[in-house]
Amino acid sequence: MLHLAPVIAYAFFYNPWTSLIDSLAGYISIFLDFINAHLTHNYGWSMMLLALFATIAMLPLYLQTFRSVKEMQAIQPHIKRLQDKYKNDRQKLAEEQMKLFREHNINPLGGCLPTLIQIPIFFSIYTAIRSHTAQFAHATWLWIGSAIAAHAPQMPSWLPFHLLSGPLLAMNLGEPDKLLTLLYAVSMFFSFQLTTVVAADPVQQQQQKMMSYMMPVMWFFIGQNFASGFTLYWLSLNLFSTTLRIFAMRMPTRIPAPPQETPATLAGYPLHCPHCKALLSIVKGSKCASCGARVKKIAPASNGKLASGAAVTPADKT
Repeated sequence: MLHLAPVIAYAFFYNPWTSLIDSLAGYISIFLDFINAHLTHNYGWSMMLLALFATIAMLPLYLQTFRSVKEMQAIQPHIKRLQDKYKNDRQKLAEEQMKLFREHNINPLGGCLPTLIQIPIFFSIYTAIRSHTAQFAHATWLWIGSAIAAHAPQMPSWLPFHLLSGPLLAMNLGEPDKLLTLLYAVSMFFSFQLTTVVAADPVQQQQQKMMSYMMPVMWFFIGQNFASGFTLYWLSLNLFSTTLRIFAMRMPTRIPAPPQETPATLAGYPLHCPHCKALLSIVKGSKCASCGARVKKIAPASNGKLASGAAVTPADKT
């Protein structure tokens, strides 16, 4: 069995995208050096500008993802009605949800493909940044490498988490910077709060709330191992993409809001009286409380929407 170990390790760890990532990383490295040499003359500002260019380059993918998220947000009230209607029949609920998605031409996984396409790009940028370790060791930015960083307090070694000990501020972009990592964690928290689609299911809402707190805290600790130049890139990318997403999420959606529900519609009648057009309120004899016209029930609503139209007899005021 020992002779199979190298084969298993190779199959498990081999990345078929390695050559593509390395090739993209080479071009990104050249572009980063060009930005630094001709535009910013500072690798800190170069990382922020690289994040801006990356956001622009991936704009079609971002917009497709945001469009899918916006549609899923708009469809949540319809899903909530289905969940209330079929709360005791999970199979019927799943069938009606799929029918709802087909009716509105929504792919629940539509936001996943653009995200998957971005993964090789992100790894390429990470590889390009790591190739600049020597340059970052002599690069400064704002407080990083300044007199403030030199006189900043040291975090004590007795802290419960070893990663938190050490210098509070970095002396160059190649070292971790706790303040910059904290800013990135805070930006991630607000990004969750501003852009997360609130699920219709209360259990999923609770999970989303927990993730909005857990993810920033987790990345704050993970970020203690990253060079501040890399953290600066991710902070800038998060700020640019979140700003873009806020504007994209404010754009109108093609999915209309679900119609209003009243005691009449819940009983199977239309929302408005077909005779007098007033908001329908049913009294004894299936009559409209406003005009006295007898109103017939409409076909059962499907997919959380009210059926259109209703049968009505001539006005019969008695």
